Amino acid sequence: MFKKTGRRGWWTALMLALACGPGQPPDNGESESASASASASASASSGGSGDATGDATGLPPPTTGGPDTPTSSSTSEPGTTTGEPQGPVCAPAPTLARRLSNVQYVHTIEDLFPLLVLSAELPPEQVRIEGFEHLAEAQQSGPEVDAIYDAAATTIAAQVVEQGTGVLPCEVDGGPDPQGCGHAYLEELAPRAFRRPLTADELAGLLAGFDATLAEEGFASALRAALTELLRSPNFLQIEGTGGTPLPDQPEVIALDGFAVASRLSYYLWDRMPDAELFTAAGDGTLETLAGLEQQARRLLAAPHARRATTRHVLRWLYLHALEGGEVLPDSVPQELRPSMRAEIERMVDFVVFGGVPTLAALLDVPVGFPDDALATIYEVPAPEVDFEAVELDMVRRRGVLTRVGWLGARALGSGHSPFQRGWKLQDSLFCQQLPPPPPDLEVPPPEPQPGETTRQRYDTILAEPACVSCHLAAHGLGYGLENYDAVGSWRDEENGLPIDAGGQIEPSLDPAIAGPFAGAAELAARLAESRVVHDCAARKAYMSALGRTLAEADACSLAAVQDAFFADGGDLHELQVRIALSDGFRHRLAGSP
Repeated sequence: MFKKTGRRGWWTALMLALACGPGQPPDNGESESASASASASASASSGGSGDATGDATGLPPPTTGGPDTPTSSSTSEPGTTTGEPQGPVCAPAPTLARRLSNVQYVHTIEDLFPLLVLSAELPPEQVRIEGFEHLAEAQQSGPEVDAIYDAAATTIAAQVVEQGTGVLPCEVDGGPDPQGCGHAYLEELAPRAFRRPLTADELAGLLAGFDATLAEEGFASALRAALTELLRSPNFLQIEGTGGTPLPDQPEVIALDGFAVASRLSYYLWDRMPDAELFTAAGDGTLETLAGLEQQARRLLAAPHARRATTRHVLRWLYLHALEGGEVLPDSVPQELRPSMRAEIERMVDFVVFGGVPTLAALLDVPVGFPDDALATIYEVPAPEVDFEAVELDMVRRRGVLTRVGWLGARALGSGHSPFQRGWKLQDSLFCQQLPPPPPDLEVPPPEPQPGETTRQRYDTILAEPACVSCHLAAHGLGYGLENYDAVGSWRDEENGLPIDAGGQIEPSLDPAIAGPFAGAAELAARLAESRVVHDCAARKAYMSALGRTLAEADACSLAAVQDAFFADGGDLHELQVRIALSDGFRHRLAGSP
């Protein structure tokens, strides 16, 4: 069990901080649209700056507890390294070729061409695996997708050439030495676009192509053609680098070179390309040591980009991508409430992960909300003087992220809510149990509302069907514990004139250590916050997201080290990101895979 001293430690600190008055939320400087899958221009609204460290609450760090940490390159004490690994490393599963996600693509173009106003269309991201659209297996491929990326490259190259001034090191016509200008620009840009030095043949081919077009069509056409080739190349579109060296005693395992590590690290922690300092660390070998890699990981985590990338991860992990736009919320949730729902969840994630108590227990159990006027009405608290500042909520009714309007509203169904929808999303995101699809010949539509019945009574009829029990029992048991909340997330004690029964059940198949009946959301939150299974699942989701692919049996070795360290760290979500970056699976690839 998760040590209660750790939970009480953060709880006391939190109450003291709130008693002294909540601070202002940090300016994250970016309001990103998740509809990048439909249009890159819709996602190119990021920018600005923000406080890179800490939270205005000034909360002290949590106490830690848990099982002994095993010896592993990924399990040092928080804030320290173990030195270089001794003995065999955990052999990784085969790496899959994966492209930049739409968000990552947009950010990379912004970094390469800071003054460009992007307007290129990108392929829609319609497939999600466990909530994540950036995993390699979720990415579409084929001629149609290739054509979209080719068109985007052509559009961006044309925009760069048209913009000219401020982007190029010379005049738009190439100035007095168009060849020299073009070569200088491409020699500087190409390694950044590929996130590694070009080989001699690659650079020679790029410059030769530029020279040939320059002689026939002039500077603008030559530069446009060269940029198009760069941006349509797999070396630009794909994240995984191929550089590395076989381990002497494990030749089937490749230790990634600094540039491959830099690319993985920056797209994991920032969702964007490496910056100048990370490129330098890649080139001088710093990233090929655990100490150097940890130093850079912590530096990246201290920047505003990490706060935004972490929030995106949590939204996908908890199946809250609908809050970002691009999907219509259920009829029972006012569409105009979506910005408030999303803003509060984002602020809460930032408060927990980058505040003084960055634990999973705090995320699941903290009685603090960040409402605006609309959410304050639902939470039954006074309207805040400043939107989305921290306020203490009712400790019985509002404990943790699962009792927030953003999470509850995203789980609504049609004109009401569904205990099953709430429960199976918890089963997936917190217990890592995915339900199989129903048999093709079985149709059990959601029960229709009936006068004089509660939602729970209606859904109990599903459990009376023998064919449904195996999949629905655990989900209903979790979802029933949230019956005090209506579809939007407002608290209620009655439904249709009948008292609410919010008694739930955690089935042993989910976690034997916390199994049994519970009364309402507060007790559910407390149980989840203590569960080793829930901690292991959270670490698994983060590890999968960091690698950008689904996990295989061969990942078990590295994953177990990360999970053990995460629990021993007291469920520190900030430290978890460092642990993953230092893990064997993150720093190596299998020979023969990308």
